[in-house]
Amino acid sequence: MPIIYRTASAVVLFLFVGCTETADVQNAATSPETSDATVLDADSAAAAPAEASIATESPDTTDEPAASVSEYAALPDGLPPQVAEAYQKTTEKAADGGFDGLLSLAGISQHIASQAAESNPDAASTFFKQSATALRAGRELYPEELPGSFVGPILYNEACAFAKEGNIEVAERSLAEAVESGFKDFDLLRSDTDLEAVRSAPGFEDKLKQWEVVAVEKTIKRVREELASNESFAFDFTLNDIEGNAQSLAAYKGKVLIVDIWGTWCPPCREEIPSFIKLQEKLGDKGFQILGLNYEHADEEANIATVSAFIKENGINYPCILGTDEVRDQVPNFEGFPTTLFIDRAGRVRLKAVGLHEYSYLEAIVNELLAEEAPTANSAG
Repeated sequence: MPIIYRTASAVVLFLFVGCTETADVQNAATSPETSDATVLDADSAAAAPAEASIATESPDTTDEPAASVSEYAALPDGLPPQVAEAYQKTTEKAADGGFDGLLSLAGISQHIASQAAESNPDAASTFFKQSATALRAGRELYPEELPGSFVGPILYNEACAFAKEGNIEVAERSLAEAVESGFKDFDLLRSDTDLEAVRSAPGFEDKLKQWEVVAVEKTIKRVREELASNESFAFDFTLNDIEGNAQSLAAYKGKVLIVDIWGTWCPPCREEIPSFIKLQEKLGDKGFQILGLNYEHADEEANIATVSAFIKENGINYPCILGTDEVRDQVPNFEGFPTTLFIDRAGRVRLKAVGLHEYSYLEAIVNELLAEEAPTANSAG
């Protein structure tokens, strides 16, 4: 079945701006225009009939993917009432034809599809395709380029839906569009059972190899541009980690560092942890180190217990440290969680990345910094 990435409506906000500093934001769902959010809050949303203001017929997506949305799929049974209410509001807003409503519809349709995938595969397929249709319509109007972590998985899941229906040519076109838009999980593309028929199509393996080459080249180009344009800033700390060991940036000079400013309460922060674990495993013996800088919401003793339990449960293989306001305030215009700082061998912050990012992007930055010459004894710190 299609893999549901972080495009579900409950995390759309984080794809663009990350978490704010309160745990309550976990329940927010919004389009890129965050001033007009649709909220999915189970504690406060009132129940609404699933059929209210929703068309009962599904969009016609049996041919080539469309670029407009004129009617909306009927909700499957069994969804929480707050999802039904949010869907009603989102479809009403999408009917106005603005990009914020259309992109919100794309996000919540992914969320609904993910909830229906096991119990109602046909409904899930309909909502995956509706999500992609809304996305295409919305991105034509959106004034900036949408992040690949939002666009790619939506188009990938649409491709899986078409493939399961036997519409192989359309599925392949959706995959090509997904890769062009930023989808980079080629291991999944090669293993997903939903795509077996697509992978068996003549010439597909050659196309896949070409896509991989292009994706790597695009990522490297993007990373080099960002590193070249970044403005560094002073950043340093000496604090004890969760185990009580002293940790300081100065002690790691000569290594490439990632400092992950995050919290266990933050969904996109948690989503990114497997990538950091993989990076530490793969590059830790090549002069690379990750430090987690945690910001939690209780007293110190409770925070240590929370982070320690999370480390054990998730197999985190690098030190985690309780951050302070003074340390965080060193980051200019701090925008939210997660914030990832990339620090070179000389101890300089070379890049700040806000929000959730795919593994290939993180690895590309680290590899660029590892490839630079190590600083000499006279190098500036």
